[in-house]
Amino acid sequence: MALTKEIRLQHNQNVFTIEYALLNFIKSNKNRYAYKLEGIDKDWNETNTASVTYTNLPTGHYRFLVKGANNDGVWSDPVAMDIRVLPPFWFTWWAYCVYILLLLVVLFLINRFFFFRALLKKENELHQVKLNFFTNVSHEIRTHLTLIMAPVEKMLTDKQTDSFAQQQLRHVKTNAARLLKLVSELMDFRKAETHHLQLKTARHDLVGFLEEIYTSFREVSLAKNISLSFIHDRENCFVYFDPEQLEKVFFNLLTNAFKFTPEGGRIVVNMEQHDNKVTVQVTDNGRGIAPQYLDKLFTNFFQVADHGQQNTGYGIGLALAKNIVELHKGTITVQSEPATSTKEGRTCFTVTLLQGNKHLVPAVAEPMLSPAIITPQASVVQPVKTTEEASFSLLIAEDNADLRTLLQETFEHRYQLSLCENGSEAWEKAIEQIPDLIISDVMMPGMDGFALCERLKTDERTSHIPVIMLTAKSAQSDQVSGLETGADIYLTKPFSTRVLELSVHNLLVSRERMRQKFNALIVATPTTTNAPALAEALNSVEKEFLEKVMQLVETYMEDPEFGVDMLARKVAMSPPILYKKLKAVTNMSVNDFIKSLRLKKAAALLLQKQLTVYEVAYAVGYNDRKYFSREFKKQFGKTPSEYAENSGIIT
Repeated sequence: MALTKEIRLQHNQNVFTIEYALLNFIKSNKNRYAYKLEGIDKDWNETNTASVTYTNLPTGHYRFLVKGANNDGVWSDPVAMDIRVLPPFWFTWWAYCVYILLLLVVLFLINRFFFFRALLKKENELHQVKLNFFTNVSHEIRTHLTLIMAPVEKMLTDKQTDSFAQQQLRHVKTNAARLLKLVSELMDFRKAETHHLQLKTARHDLVGFLEEIYTSFREVSLAKNISLSFIHDRENCFVYFDPEQLEKVFFNLLTNAFKFTPEGGRIVVNMEQHDNKVTVQVTDNGRGIAPQYLDKLFTNFFQVADHGQQNTGYGIGLALAKNIVELHKGTITVQSEPATSTKEGRTCFTVTLLQGNKHLVPAVAEPMLSPAIITPQASVVQPVKTTEEASFSLLIAEDNADLRTLLQETFEHRYQLSLCENGSEAWEKAIEQIPDLIISDVMMPGMDGFALCERLKTDERTSHIPVIMLTAKSAQSDQVSGLETGADIYLTKPFSTRVLELSVHNLLVSRERMRQKFNALIVATPTTTNAPALAEALNSVEKEFLEKVMQLVETYMEDPEFGVDMLARKVAMSPPILYKKLKAVTNMSVNDFIKSLRLKKAAALLLQKQLTVYEVAYAVGYNDRKYFSREFKKQFGKTPSEYAENSGIIT
């Protein structure tokens, strides 16, 4: 210890022994020692042993002190030695620096995670806002196209003798149709970009499909003096595809070919089948496309500024075409050679489609649309006006003032109209007025058309009312949503007012026929419980309502005081609403309905041959036998006595 002032021990060397000695050899056995380890011992420890052992000494800096006393009891000065037990490497300062650095990295990553998650959420919210804006704008465009095309159609019908007016109106109609097609393409492009574009594939003849497209471009080829050819190696080639979507691909390719092919040029459409693949090539000898731009042609909104010398007509068309082809699990490629002073250019787009339908599972079958869906292109016949039409009431819910006015002008001369600006107002008027038919827009502030239709069809008071929905949402999923809520007809904008008029007329006629049939069954059938047979044409809500009303009449039939007021209280409706509801379903007033059921019950009791006529009248709530006999004869053509005599009953 006199020579060693400090010792260093590793963390796993924390069990050690220190030996010391007193340089006194006279009666050395009486030497005494005192030691102390600062940081561990508080007081001096006296011992006769010349060593001390420490075990499991913690990491740290210690100072060991020792002194001795000879046989005379004289203590020497303390001798000191520093002892340092080093920590393990994971407790060193540089390890702590690593820990702090890792913690900072983790905190940074967590912060970045929450930052990017918030950013992604913000982007999704912004994306939804954009989609909603896009949908709303498309809805408005389609609405205004309706306001343009509906008067044009009417004027085309009214001014058939004026050739100049007919020509001008046809130009307006054609350009409105082109604008509608452009809006539809923009919506399809947006759907494809967001992976919401759905195919309706079925097995079609690709040769016949391409032949129709080829034929539609013949007039353009003649006008521009461009040779157009369609070459195919077989008469028929059946492939699974969506005709509506694939048509956009080839129309876009041919439109671009005609746009950039000079007068006197050539365009060739060539179809070939190889093994299980079909390739369709659209080739032209136009000015071509520079090689550096070929990889960018199918990029959204790509255009090349090359002073009019480069093929710059590719914007969203080719991007949409690529999306549609890829949805069919096919490919579209391009090869081009720019024109020079010594040779003509060449551009060839190749579309490859697979045969069979395994690659298209599960979308391999053509969806079956409800026959109630009438498209604006359907051929229509002008409905014949009837004298009863003026008694029908229509409720129109449309937030666009111009379109609301158009609908008003279309129907005001034939029906009683009630106009509403939103779904909430339409609902309030519907339960108050109980109209014969409701025409509703889908996109409205507050309660939209889907919510309104669902509420109408699930409420006892209004479940019988036919609903026609008008919307700019033309996707099949939107049509399915509308029909699932109970809509009877789903018309997309822009729609033909003639189609709408015919739809309204047919629905009202159908409901009137059902009411007449219902009335005839109730009056003529001499039984008491025919609810299943009578309600077979009704929906579940109407059927449940009717069964409840018939059961209440059956229960309180013996009570002469049972009438309209009591029945209205039992079904929780006001008498006017109950009257309109039963009138709409059965074509009978509440009194007539109750009376018919009472008389049907009386006829059934007479057939049982157990009661006299007077007892039967009393059992169905008639105290006045003469009045009972008179009403019975009105319904069954015989008095109760005549009916009873024929049945062998004593009166």
